[in-house]
Order: sequence, then structure tokens, then C-alpha cells
Amino acid sequence: MRPYILFGGDVVLTDSINQRSKRRELFCEELQKDIDNAEELVINLEAPLTDTSTQAFKSGPSLKSRMSYGKILPNIGVSIACLANNHMMDYSEEGLNDTLTSCNANNISTVGAGSSRREAREPLSFKANSKVISVVNIAENEFGSAGDNHSGIYTIDIFDNISLIREAKQKSDVLVVVLHAGVEHLPIPPPLLKKYCRFLIGEGVDAIICHHTHIKSAYEIIDGAPIFYGIGNFIFDSDNPASHWHEGYLVKFFIDDFENKFEIIPYEQNISFFGVRKLKGIKLTSFKDDLKKLNELLVNDDLYRKEWERYCSTKTFDYMILLYCPFVQWPVRLLKKVPMIEKVVFPYFRSPVRLNLLRCESHYEVVKEIHNQLFRREK
Repeated sequence: MRPYILFGGDVVLTDSINQRSKRRELFCEELQKDIDNAEELVINLEAPLTDTSTQAFKSGPSLKSRMSYGKILPNIGVSIACLANNHMMDYSEEGLNDTLTSCNANNISTVGAGSSRREAREPLSFKANSKVISVVNIAENEFGSAGDNHSGIYTIDIFDNISLIREAKQKSDVLVVVLHAGVEHLPIPPPLLKKYCRFLIGEGVDAIICHHTHIKSAYEIIDGAPIFYGIGNFIFDSDNPASHWHEGYLVKFFIDDFENKFEIIPYEQNISFFGVRKLKGIKLTSFKDDLKKLNELLVNDDLYRKEWERYCSTKTFDYMILLYCPFVQWPVRLLKKVPMIEKVVFPYFRSPVRLNLLRCESHYEVVKEIHNQLFRREK
């Protein structure tokens, strides 16, 4: 049997998972065998393990699991938890510290977060099949980035990221970047993310695994190295899920010297009903067909650009309201019914000025710092 590491997507630990893990009923028999035979199972721990009720000041929902639920991770075969994501700091420094304590108590290695940026950026290295494997965990810049003197997660900074990757590559036989990035529920990457990932491959990264989109997404192979732009939720229930919420795939990444580096394992997950099981029959065929179409779209520059433009055009009103409307507490669906709302809130003759403020690097730095100051003042 070829030695391999398994990479899974987003995990949020709940009471249902706790009960199923105790009875070893979370995974179907075939999937359990894949997990048992893996050198490591690496997942994205989407919610901090904490009992604190003090939420951070941020936008978007706040997630958490009980601090005691760290015990679930080894029970389901997880050995490495990636922490660089947009929810790990939902309950501030205390939430992160509780998570690190819980993982450490249950012999779960962590990567991507720490008491400072220096600690958060530290790769996780281990030996498997007589090779040194290193994992670097990075997230897009939302909330909770670590700083020189405060805790948080490791985030995208192209200069620092490349410096770290070059250092890690010199000490590793295999280097994998796990990246929490992309547009939620969009199965293709934004153009800048695509360019960023391809650039990392050029710097010697052997594979890139992305999650965050909560949907199975396209993948491509660049210079022999795979880039997976979104592998879906792994263990993440939802009360009102999108149609794609329950499907995803594990990446079986081989660490021998054969040419074929990976396999994917499509599955469906619904913890309340049946746990996680491999797709079969019509569902598997449909999954593979969808993924093939996404992959073909990704490498066709013209089709990819048109799909990206089409998606953005459907989100114009939503994004403009979030950026420019002071009444953001109003449901967007109601604002759309207000006569002349678009011309009043975001008159299009102002779009050149706004575009210049966002795309010009120096103007962007000013805009970002102004918003940082406002954020700190409100906080």
C-alpha cells in the first residue's frame, strides 16, 4: 500500500458528532479504512474549542464548539488541525488559547495560529515514509490576523509567505500549503487567488489544499503539483444548508516517489442522519461530471473570465449595499424594493473614483488604514 496523507475540509464539532464518534459510527466502513490507513489526517478546524461567551467585534457569524470536544478529534482519526481561518478568532484570544490547550491535551498538532505572527507562521513538520513533510497554513485577511505582539492566525502577505515557503522548502522533502481562501459557495477561485496559488507552486510548493468555500471546487495541476481550490465541508452540519453543503472530497496525497501524486475521495456528509459516507452510483457519477466541467472551465481562460464576470454581476447590488449604504441592518431584499435606491446610494458617475481608491496600491493602503482606525475605535 502506498503511504499517504489525507486532507479534509471544514470541521465544526457538535453534540451529534460527539455521540457518533463514541460509537465509531461517524464514517462508513470504507471511509473509516482510508482514515485508519493514513499517515496523518489533516483538517481545518473551523470553530474554536472554547466555553467563553465573549465574542470578538467582527462581521459575520461567530462559531464555537465546546472546549471539551477536543477529545473528538483523535477519536475520529484527526492528527493535525489547521487553525488559520476566518472563525478561529471569533472568541478573541481566549478562544484561541482554549483551542490550543484542548488540542494539546488530546495530542492534536496545530498549525496556522499562535501568540504572535512569528508563532502563527511556524510550519508544522513531521516524518512519514522516511520523508520530512511540512505544512504551512495560511488564511485570507479577514479578522484575527496575528501581529508582532498579539495572538491570531497567519494570513496572506505575499512577501512574508514567500520568505517562509523558501525557508520551509530547504528543510523539507515535501511541502504542502493549506489555504483558507476563496468566495463562499463559488466553485471557482477568484483570479488573484488563482495567480497566487500558481505562484506558490513556482516557488516549490508540492501541493495546495484550499477550503472555506463550503462547496466542491475545481482543481488543476501546475508543473506536476496539484492545486485544489475548494474541497468542501468535511464534518459540518447546517440547519438550513445550500444544496451543495453536504458534498465534498478528501484528498489522498501520496508521499512516495511515484508520478501519480493524489486521488480524491468524494463523499456526502449529514451528521444528524448518517454521518459521512463515500458517494456511489449515480451520485458519484454526477459528482465526477460536475468536477470535470469545473476543471475544464478553470483552464479555459475565456470561459473562466466570463464565468467570473457573470458571478460578479449577480453580486453587484449586495456588495455595493455593504460598501456604501448606511442602513446595512435592513435586509437587502427590502432595500432592492426602494425606488431609485441604486442611483441614490451608489451613483455610477462616482464609480471611477471608488475604483481608483480600491485598485491603486497607495490609495488602497490609505483606505485600509482609515477603516482599521475606525474598527479599533468601535472595538
